[in-house]
Amino acid sequence: MNIERIKAAAGAATAKRGKRKGQIKAQCPAMGTDAAIYWQAHMSVYNPHQLSIVQLIFADKDFFDDCERYIAALHMARQAA
Repeated sequence: MNIERIKAAAGAATAKRGKRKGQIKAQCPAMGTDAAIYWQAHMSVYNPHQLSIVQLIFADKDFFDDCERYIAALHMARQAA
């Protein structure tokens, strides 16, 4: 698992300003980017209705799985706190 790559993708998929600062963006970033894969993995955990089948077909499966595990671990840590 490449944590630096995941953190960079998470930063790109997160709103930087406005009232939603620090939250995941409402719309998926551009297709084919790490941010888009991270966004799709985030939606697979929290809101599977927004998943894009096309993005999942062309996504880097290993990176998607790593992102999903990272997001699930963050979710578990937040619930434990």
